[in-house]
Amino acid sequence: MISSVIHIGIVVKDMENMVKFYRDTLGMSFIKEDNNEPGRILGNLKIEKKAVFLDAGNTVIELLDYEAFTEEQGKMATRETPGLAHIAFEVDDVDKTVRELEAKGVVFDIKPVDCGTCTVAFFTDPEG
Repeated sequence: MISSVIHIGIVVKDMENMVKFYRDTLGMSFIKEDNNEPGRILGNLKIEKKAVFLDAGNTVIELLDYEAFTEEQGKMATRETPGLAHIAFEVDDVDKTVRELEAKGVVFDIKPVDCGTCTVAFFTDPEG
């Protein structure tokens, strides 16, 4: 059975901007960039892709930039529609982290809410 999540892949439109956000704003560290064998894993050799891997603690965030990206492919799920709704990050102090991220320009759609067993807050990355 499943024992852990190894990585989460996020398709992006602007790799440079998204790497800056996840690395510089959220504090994830760069692991590697991979442009080898585009499309081989996906079974489509026509796909050209770039992948950047970032350390998110107990898992990895993989940012994927597909050269043949279209706006139709880019329609994003929201918290209320089917698909990936959110990624939850664990922090030591939610209120402190919110203040630090707001100082870096992050806008929170939902400010910290105490759910009883945890406190949550929601923001979106630069691509939604």
